[in-house]
Amino acid sequence: MPPSDTADDATILVVEDDDGHARLTERALRQQGFSVARVATSAACLDALPTASDQLMVLLDLNLPDMPGLTLLEQIVARSEETGVIVVTGNDDLTVAVDAIRRGAWDYVVKRPDLSHLSELPHVIRRNQERQRLVRERNMFRSMLSHDIRNPLHVIFNYADMIAEEPHLSLAVRQLLQRIKDNAASTLNLMCNFVELGRIEGGTLRLERRPLSFPLLAQEVIGRQDDLAWAHGVELRLHADPGLPHVEADAAYMERAITNLVSNAIKFTPSGGKVTVRIALVGGCLAIAVSDTGVGIPSDELAAIFDKYTRGRASGAVEGSGLGLFIVKSVVEAHGGTIEVESTVGVGSRFTIRMPVGAEMGEAAAAAL
Repeated sequence: MPPSDTADDATILVVEDDDGHARLTERALRQQGFSVARVATSAACLDALPTASDQLMVLLDLNLPDMPGLTLLEQIVARSEETGVIVVTGNDDLTVAVDAIRRGAWDYVVKRPDLSHLSELPHVIRRNQERQRLVRERNMFRSMLSHDIRNPLHVIFNYADMIAEEPHLSLAVRQLLQRIKDNAASTLNLMCNFVELGRIEGGTLRLERRPLSFPLLAQEVIGRQDDLAWAHGVELRLHADPGLPHVEADAAYMERAITNLVSNAIKFTPSGGKVTVRIALVGGCLAIAVSDTGVGIPSDELAAIFDKYTRGRASGAVEGSGLGLFIVKSVVEAHGGTIEVESTVGVGSRFTIRMPVGAEMGEAAAAAL
């Protein structure tokens, strides 16, 4: 069979500790026009990833001497969702295949004693090259979307704020400016949600942990939500116990999570109501509770409230993608924390984030991965 026109689109990294089988695999692939590199250990594989092309395709043997193959698979996937991993193993067990796919493998090939699987590999690789191209284009589009939409939206915010500073504007004009800002904020939030969804589903959510003061973070969030609260006629409050410890966390992601909870609470609270953020140390965890006196959530919807694309009956005319709470939960759990909700229809809701503090934090974060 002649080489495919796309055979050179990716470098094939063969991760195999059996030198004889590795040589046979390399020869079979080179005959089909592929560029091939070989390593025999997990450590060598990980060393090769940072300098390799983003179009790298890994043929991974699960029986390696220095690390369980499935553990290595997860580490490769965590480095880049654009690196396709095809598991090649002598274990002809469907449960192993399912487990490998669940952990991020793109495909699965069983070694056969007659080596007939070697003729199958080029077909499997080419099939997955198309997926790799689509993933790469999706990521490029995601990056473009983030840049090309975020910038003009910030321009809209800035011009609206500049106009609002004029001292003689009528109440009607100020209300129109607030509607402009609200709609720009909704568009920005929708765009950010889809970008974050891609990172979560692609396993590329990266946390930059630093000591973080949650009372200061909540104060900043509330400051940015004041206009929205004013427009909805909602009172916005913050109560934080004194002397609370800092927590190792990603400030940008936690700011986004708390902002989502606060803005939701405002939008679902009728005029004259209250939204309160309370922060306290409870049972070795920092608890951040966002409470409202809003419409509440029916009990039959609570179990699915954090599911992707879920919008409750009370959503009504409130705009949204149904991704916000799913992203909040994913971010909190990536930090090793938890989130829970209590709600009564007609009375209000309370969402509580619990972040581990101190030594417990590292253990909980590791368990969440």
